[in-house]
Amino acid sequence: MKKYILIIFIIVVHQRGFAQKIGIKFEQELNWTEIKKKAKLENKYIFLDGYTTWCAPCKKMALEVFSLKEVADYFNKNFINVAVQFDISKNDSHNVKQWYKDAAELHKYYNVVSYPTYLFFNPDGNLVYKIIGADFSADKFLERAKIVFTPKSQYPYLKEKFEKGARDTALLSSLIAGAIDYGDFQKMPLYVNYYLRTQTDLTSRKNLLYAYYGTQNTSDEGFQIIQKFPLQMDSLIGLDFSRKIINMLIYEEVVFPLLKINGTIKQKNGMTEYSGATVLNVDWEKVKSRLEQEYPRYAEGVLRYSETTFYGEANNWPKFVDVVNQYIGSEKIDRLDVAEIDSYSKVVFQSCEDFTYLKQALNWSDKITESTNNVDHPTYVITKANLLYKINRKEEAITLLENLLKVTNTNFSEYINSILTKMRKG
Repeated sequence: MKKYILIIFIIVVHQRGFAQKIGIKFEQELNWTEIKKKAKLENKYIFLDGYTTWCAPCKKMALEVFSLKEVADYFNKNFINVAVQFDISKNDSHNVKQWYKDAAELHKYYNVVSYPTYLFFNPDGNLVYKIIGADFSADKFLERAKIVFTPKSQYPYLKEKFEKGARDTALLSSLIAGAIDYGDFQKMPLYVNYYLRTQTDLTSRKNLLYAYYGTQNTSDEGFQIIQKFPLQMDSLIGLDFSRKIINMLIYEEVVFPLLKINGTIKQKNGMTEYSGATVLNVDWEKVKSRLEQEYPRYAEGVLRYSETTFYGEANNWPKFVDVVNQYIGSEKIDRLDVAEIDSYSKVVFQSCEDFTYLKQALNWSDKITESTNNVDHPTYVITKANLLYKINRKEEAITLLENLLKVTNTNFSEYINSILTKMRKG
């Protein structure tokens, strides 16, 4: 029995060793310079699997995709394969440690910031294709990998065509897909704006998805789509997405300049970075007036978003709680945006340690879970359980999640079990 347990442990923890034996054969002894030299000598392309020890999708790709015969046969025939660990852990092998320097340089030079990231190089060692994120469909992953051998389908070629003036719909669509794979978030709005202006069915899945990827300002085409079709966007992207993105973009355009001195907003690797000195005495009446003038439809919600963002960042929980309580007290619960209230409860759970305000957030969660179907909205119950646990009502939190586990769908079961495991361990 111990022998079998050990075998299972090795397969799970050392997933690339598992893929090595029955799937894609990754080079084990060569460094990056030697990999490139071998690729040039054999006139073969390079496939680089960029992973971290903590990345669950990376492990799943290694176990469920790279181990498949059709995937392994294709990659072993057409590529020099190398798996590179981009984090550092205390259990790293000698081979992994030898790659520390190369991994750091690859991370910096090729902007590897999300995992998994798959890099494809030609025999001369030049990057020709990049895939960010896992694709658990072997057929789709193979289809994407084969683009490596069709230069006119690759992002650098499409980008060059666009820069020379090409604007046909087919090129724009392929260009956006390539930008998504490459993680070129800076260029994404430009391509998406051109593409969406050619479209008539703005609620197609493809167009809604492109609006999601290409909306970074209120002037982007996607912003209009999100305003017109919030339910369709939320159905595709996730609950409460439309409200959050509308509030955030209006906040960045109208409110942020009033809250920061020499404030700047930068998009980096798909994330928004804010900087600047905070204004100590914010004139909230001025903020409200500007919002009512420029975005009257959204003024109330954006003002609330702005105040809670400002007070939350400042850890001013009395003010934060006052803003939320005023909102909750203004209407009956069935007329309020419960997803918005849940987001405030999450902020307090994640960032506040004061039991006074944690209990206030728990009261908000109580109102939400009492007025909604917990089966349809398990995340609300999870928020409540997390708050219970944080104020030392551990058994109530565990019982709540155990009961939720009995009725929720399988998509949330693994996540709920992971929380329960942490709670039981204390």
